[in-house]
Amino acid sequence: MTPLQPLLALVGAIIVLRTIMSAVRTFVVPRGDNDWLSRISFRVIRRLFDLAAAPSRPFEARDRVMAYYGPVALILLPGWWLILISVGFGAIFWALGLPPL
Repeated sequence: MTPLQPLLALVGAIIVLRTIMSAVRTFVVPRGDNDWLSRISFRVIRRLFDLAAAPSRPFEARDRVMAYYGPVALILLPGWWLILISVGFGAIFWALGLPPL
């Protein structure tokens, strides 16, 4: 066992726990807390939508595109959490000497 393995397992566990707390804070807590993992996801998706709805386009066209921003962001958010949890568990498995995938 290398000294890096326990650190890798700890980092993986922190990623998993932090991601689960993000999901709880976003969907379970009444009035939802401001969570930075969710905020990162929403900001990245917003930048993609801003590219599709450039200010040079007419307002109606931009409005049609931006109407989908909220629903698409909420649908992609669990996928973002799933990726993070997979990375966290992969790090834990790798630290334990198991194949991560």
